[in-house]
Amino acid sequence: MIYFILGIILWVCTMSIAMAVTIEILLPSLGFMDDTPYATLIVIIVFTLQLVTFSSLFAWYFASPLWSIQKWIQHLTTGEFNEDILDRKIYNKKGKIKLRYLIYKNIIVDLGVLHDNLQATEQHRKKIDEAKLDWIAGISHDLKTPLTYINGYSTLLLNPSYEWSTEEQQTFVGEIADKGQHIEELINDLQHVALIDSPEQTVPIFLKAGDIVAVIQEVIENFKMDPRYHDTQIFFEAEIEKLNIQFDQVLLKRSIQNILVNTIVHNPPKTTITFSIAQLSPTEIVLKINDNGIGMEKETIDQLFTKYYRGTTTASKSSGTGLGLAIAYRFIQAHNGRIQVESALNIGTTFLIYLPKN
Repeated sequence: MIYFILGIILWVCTMSIAMAVTIEILLPSLGFMDDTPYATLIVIIVFTLQLVTFSSLFAWYFASPLWSIQKWIQHLTTGEFNEDILDRKIYNKKGKIKLRYLIYKNIIVDLGVLHDNLQATEQHRKKIDEAKLDWIAGISHDLKTPLTYINGYSTLLLNPSYEWSTEEQQTFVGEIADKGQHIEELINDLQHVALIDSPEQTVPIFLKAGDIVAVIQEVIENFKMDPRYHDTQIFFEAEIEKLNIQFDQVLLKRSIQNILVNTIVHNPPKTTITFSIAQLSPTEIVLKINDNGIGMEKETIDQLFTKYYRGTTTASKSSGTGLGLAIAYRFIQAHNGRIQVESALNIGTTFLIYLPKN
């Protein structure tokens, strides 16, 4: 506002000086003031011309920036974020707002913030779209692989030209059951997409008192007995042999399983995983999952709990949906808990799960 007031003062002063110079010096020197009957008319005409001229200049000086601002807004509404030309108009070489744009400084600053936010949002949206495409390709690959096994073994069993032994039949049926279970796990993950896509939607949770140490031991034993993970060593450490808390056994099991699977499939064979549990206070416990694997970069950590983020290509040994950690994150949140990740390249990664005791 101060620049607008200064502009008005400058306009009034300029008009006054111009009129004084014109009436007292310019017109008398040209002989237009000698004829008294026309002198008043001449003064009126000169005053009108000067008023129109200086008012037009004043209006152009303060109103023309509005065209640049309007153009900027139009570009933002159409998703055009390259504003180099406008930047050269509004800012000087030192990066400061030019004098005649200072009256609109607050608007320009706010538009700059809006521009940066919209640009960042657009870039994030593009990354999510790319991740979705990769995710869809990965899901298709992950579903086709077990289906191929199921179809293959089923065809062998139904082949009338060969009689399989009981042992061979059991092997085929076991493989079919294993691949069917894998497909079921993938579908279960897909069923939770609605929860991941709608942060406002409440995860149905059924809290019940139980021994969380026993539940963790059960999960780890299942992993140790699973032939898919025989190359990984998992150790369990607990300061307390028994720890009763309120938790949803199904959701918490699934969260721990998802984190362990992620830790295993994204690390090389022979990676050591150490699972520990401790009570931080009378009201809070912490589950710690530590590995000595390859670690992660900061960019990976930032995207770790993002839906559809797989972290690897579909050609890797990872056969997940890219939803596992996002689902784990939401399930832990449903317990009023939180997850923290610490990692260093070539050193390892640590997942810290904080849960309220009641």
